[in-house]
Amino acid sequence: MLLNSRVKVLCIILVTLLFVVFPLISGCAPKEAAPAAPSAKPTEPKVLKAASILDHSGPLSSATLVQFHGWMAWIKGFNEAGGYKGVTIEPLWEDDEYKVEKAKTAYARFIPDPRCLTIFTTGGATSEAVWAMAKKDHIVHLPTYVEPMTVYEDSWSFGSGYQTGAGLANLLQWIDKHPDALGIKPPLKVAGMWAELSWGIQDSKTANKLAPKFGINFVANEVIPYTPSDLTAALLRIKQSGANLVIIETSPTAIARIVKDGTGLGVFPGAKVVIAPAYTGRGTASLLPQEEAWSFCPVALYRTPWNSETKKLADLVMKYYGGKYTVADLENEQQFGYGAISAELAIRAYKKALDEIGYEALQGATGREAVYKAVKTLNFEPGFYGRINFATNYPDWRAGCHTVYPVHLTGGKWKPIGDWFEIPGYTAEEVDYTPKK
Repeated sequence: MLLNSRVKVLCIILVTLLFVVFPLISGCAPKEAAPAAPSAKPTEPKVLKAASILDHSGPLSSATLVQFHGWMAWIKGFNEAGGYKGVTIEPLWEDDEYKVEKAKTAYARFIPDPRCLTIFTTGGATSEAVWAMAKKDHIVHLPTYVEPMTVYEDSWSFGSGYQTGAGLANLLQWIDKHPDALGIKPPLKVAGMWAELSWGIQDSKTANKLAPKFGINFVANEVIPYTPSDLTAALLRIKQSGANLVIIETSPTAIARIVKDGTGLGVFPGAKVVIAPAYTGRGTASLLPQEEAWSFCPVALYRTPWNSETKKLADLVMKYYGGKYTVADLENEQQFGYGAISAELAIRAYKKALDEIGYEALQGATGREAVYKAVKTLNFEPGFYGRINFATNYPDWRAGCHTVYPVHLTGGKWKPIGDWFEIPGYTAEEVDYTPKK
């Protein structure tokens, strides 16, 4: 009996330990930590891209490298200000040395990137090569100088400049109305010296076609090599024509050569000089005689005024490239503005496209189509540049710049001699251009 009682007591104790004490003890033990929640995936930065293919070290680099620095500075400033809706722009670039094959290679490297939505070039042979590929691949091409094909052909090219031949004709009209500005005794007798390149030849045709509308006629035209060796015969023909105004559209070094040789032959200072806009700036100014020592009074068209808005650009350029330039350089160089306006066109088009279809869709063919549609609607006053307007005359006129002002080289600087005036859009027939089939 005693043994049975002890067994019962022992059983009760074991049951008590099993159901009461052990659960209490186990409850006091440290609990195993719950598995950590998976860490959130890092947010991918939102980046769109814009490409630049310019000459940094070849024959055009005195102008185009300055354009590149203006373009880069403007994009960097946009990014530092936070971009737009959290989206920034990554600049892609290549020095093409003004070699067509290098430009094509750079283009082939940039175009596969689906976020690359615009291509920035200047003018001439490399720009024409990029234009042809961009037209085929449907990517927006933003050249600084407006080729006739840019303006009139069914393409994806939108120049930030004006059609040069039309600009020159309108400048002649301005000079004719303001003869005292240059000291020219009426009537105006105009001669032209044009680079033997597609754009030089077309600008010659355009200026000669439009000038009679303003009661102005050319008395001589000379198509000359881009890098001439002997200009004696051409200059003597201009002298014999009796021209009192000579348009020169070629490279800065060739302009300087024409001025030097023309002075020796007596063409200048008897005739005044109009320098076509491609190379106006400190580079050309440094190669030409100063007005104090010589009276040929070169005049040109500008589209980048020196004002508070231009100073913002100048501050950005000095911030990123201050070791390369001085403030005096910036005051005497419109090429910075040429680069910055190309960047601003891309920025504004990207903003419109982001609002329209959102970031995720803004890539590849869909994104490029959205940017193309956005550029066609742009009509704005940049402040540091003449009015940009693609919207009003599209598709007949893709030259973006519609307002310019005349400047005169004096003391080594280009200074205004008149107010802004408009360059209207002209049809292909009016400027004697036949689009390629």
